[in-house]
Amino acid sequence: MASMGGQPPSLKRRDAPPVSKEEDQLIITPLGAGNEVGRSCIYMSYKGKTVLFDCGIHPGYSGMSALPYFDEIDPSIIDVLLITHFHLDHAASLPYFLEKTTFKGRVFMTHATKAIYKLILTDYVKVSKVSVEDMLFDEQDINRSMDKIEVLDFHQTVEVNGIRFWCYTAGHVLGAAMFMVDIAGVRVLYTGDYSREEDRHLRAAELPQFSPDICIIESTYGVQLHQPRHIREKRFTDAIHTTISQGGRVLIPAFALGRAQELLLILDEYWSNHPELHNIPIYYASPLAKKCMTVYQTYILSMNERIRNQFANSNPFKFKHISPLNSIEDFNDVGPSVVMASPGGLQSGLSRQLFDSWCSDKKNACVIPGYVVVGTLAKTIISEPKEVTLMNGLIAPLNMQVHYISFSAHADYAQTSTFLKELMPPNIILVHGESHEMGRLKTKLTTELADCNTNIITPKNCQSVEMYFNSEKMAKTIGRLAEKTPEVGETVSGILVKKGFTYQIMAPDDLHIFSQLSAANITQRITIPYSGAFGVIKYRLEQIYESVESSTDEESGVPTMRVDDRVTLKQDSDKHISMHWTSDPISDMVSDSVVALVLNISRVMPKVVVESEAMKSEEESGRKAEKVIHALLVSLFGDVKLGENGKLVIRVDGNVAHLDKQSGDVESENEGLKERSGKFYVVCNSGLVVTVDSQSLIVTEVVSPLADCNILYNMVFMESLEDLFLVDYQFSIDRYGSAEYYASDTSCIFKIDVVKRKLVNVNKNALKDRVFFVGNDFSFSISAKEYMECKENCLYLTVDEMFSGISTNTVYSSPARLKLLQSKMNFQHLKTDCNRLTGSSLLQDMNFLSPLHPPPQIWVLAICICLKRERLRFLKWGSDFESFNGE
Repeated sequence: MASMGGQPPSLKRRDAPPVSKEEDQLIITPLGAGNEVGRSCIYMSYKGKTVLFDCGIHPGYSGMSALPYFDEIDPSIIDVLLITHFHLDHAASLPYFLEKTTFKGRVFMTHATKAIYKLILTDYVKVSKVSVEDMLFDEQDINRSMDKIEVLDFHQTVEVNGIRFWCYTAGHVLGAAMFMVDIAGVRVLYTGDYSREEDRHLRAAELPQFSPDICIIESTYGVQLHQPRHIREKRFTDAIHTTISQGGRVLIPAFALGRAQELLLILDEYWSNHPELHNIPIYYASPLAKKCMTVYQTYILSMNERIRNQFANSNPFKFKHISPLNSIEDFNDVGPSVVMASPGGLQSGLSRQLFDSWCSDKKNACVIPGYVVVGTLAKTIISEPKEVTLMNGLIAPLNMQVHYISFSAHADYAQTSTFLKELMPPNIILVHGESHEMGRLKTKLTTELADCNTNIITPKNCQSVEMYFNSEKMAKTIGRLAEKTPEVGETVSGILVKKGFTYQIMAPDDLHIFSQLSAANITQRITIPYSGAFGVIKYRLEQIYESVESSTDEESGVPTMRVDDRVTLKQDSDKHISMHWTSDPISDMVSDSVVALVLNISRVMPKVVVESEAMKSEEESGRKAEKVIHALLVSLFGDVKLGENGKLVIRVDGNVAHLDKQSGDVESENEGLKERSGKFYVVCNSGLVVTVDSQSLIVTEVVSPLADCNILYNMVFMESLEDLFLVDYQFSIDRYGSAEYYASDTSCIFKIDVVKRKLVNVNKNALKDRVFFVGNDFSFSISAKEYMECKENCLYLTVDEMFSGISTNTVYSSPARLKLLQSKMNFQHLKTDCNRLTGSSLLQDMNFLSPLHPPPQIWVLAICICLKRERLRFLKWGSDFESFNGE
């Protein structure tokens, strides 16, 4: 989505935070080169990041009016400034911007561009005919700017404050680059000036390997087509040869660097092939001539294969027939000659001096070899006016021949349209072109790209283009965490590292490898006044924490305790204890509770429990736990006795299992009995199915089959309930394994599909070996065989009936529950182990007919122990069996 308004919003920093929609808003605003050629400067902002492309001046203006519209932005918020090449209309306001504004960002250009930048800007300051007041910068500003400019290679990726960018060869001049910028996954290509045609020394512009979201592209030549290169070269050499054959002089106004080197190669080759011209001098009239040639010789490996091959034999830029000319005073203007002089627009300098001297002689000629900007004399004389104004203000006739033969290394329509068709960007922004040519180009491109749904925009200066991109946030797992593919539902733990708009998850040990950060542990130490028995502290801690281990410090020999494998206590003396732990949120909370407990023992009851009593209480607690475990196993398996070796012997239907009370290991030839001897299941009144280790009474798994379908969104729950089935309102119970289903079209049975993470309908005929336990809105089931092997005590349903007006103290299925089911369901019969009853007789003797029994009292106690070990509060049990209160 893109929009463009006549009055753009201010681009300066806003005091108020942006609204959420603005975070996805990308803004592009030409501060120059919008419907014009000159002072290229394109502003872009997205996700709070800002980039400036190019920083040129307008060759047709002078002083402050030549600058881009810098007053439309806040320079201090610019993160990166990218210069595509050294031409004045792309780089000449850089010293001003770096030295005379609040810009604090970083500047990048290629190596060759930086080398030539200083030369061409220094020459610009020397030849500019402006007053001191209108001078934008001086040589000192240029020198200071050099220290702030950073260089990059082609295809080298650089990242600054979350902005990633790299550059491609542009082919326009030596060192010219196209920049690709990536901010939060949105890519923008800025071509600058480019040419897809290889010439005598430069490579053609590259085609990026992927399509950008936005392409900001020059439109200098609009829909014009360049003549074939060999035709242009022939026109160029013929015009020169004809003029000097008539005794005339030829002026070629050109910029000191860029097209000048291309034309000099053509002329030197032509003179070598025409001996009759060897007595006609060719001058390269630029103060930079010698220095420029040195730069070109330095970066010859950046040029095309043709030049590199020539360089293997000789330096192609050491011309045989061309001589430098530093000033007009050194020029012996006698007879025919060819002079190439700067600047290319004839607005000042040596080229203007020679033009004023030669323009009135019809034997002379001026060959304009490239694009010229509106407002310059070179642009004016192309239309061949009868008179021109000289630098001294006098009017002179224009009698010399004027030839416009473009060797400009800008893309024509054929290059532009082909480039865009191959690149296929969804959004195109045209810049660096006169309004009329740009409009014609937009019209023609719109027609050619009609099938591509391409958005083409031609903004004017200071006219903002707004687009919206919804970028996805994605975190990549790297390092050790990426070595193993996690299972479905597995939790991956690591450190989330954000750099710019890139998110990575890594193990703490990998932090120093993949970032400039490192992980550190903070060990906290504290000394607490305490003069009581060390065993009393352990006694109290064991009432709260599951793991409290005693030992002796190897170095000092003093008693120590390790609480929950997090906090270590030492009895350093009879007046105080020390405590240390590695700081993290959980360990800090544990340490706080330990400190509070120790201080409370010291303050309130320092002598209430002596150490011997604490040890005695610990032994009694252990014996009590053994009794509870034994009673639980008896309730589960019936025949449970203590063997000679201290192990419990469990017998079920002729199968024997041996349970080690200390380790919890189970030995049995029957795998089913071995598995069942190691754990049992209970259901608490909150609807949680709890798996408990039969040796330690530690809760190993808690699942919630009745919690408003949350199981559909919790993979852990789903995996735990994979073998359970949900039944919607209709139910049937057969305790002995031959289930009978109530015949109803509305009966629905569902199974949890772990892979698809949803309920799937199940054919009732496939479930005839299952027993269904009915819940309030859903039910769950176990197999009839499992039900019988566990003596009907494996699972007990917890019912939450608060929505039915029944007391919430009703915990297990009861006669009241059956009555409620009858009122909700219009069933005709229910098969039980005793009678086959109709709906009208169901109310008789409900205590006898209940198909679900309350659990034995020992189960209630077991649940209390489990919950206590998990540091949970246990609420009041119901009135269907003996009431029990506790925490």
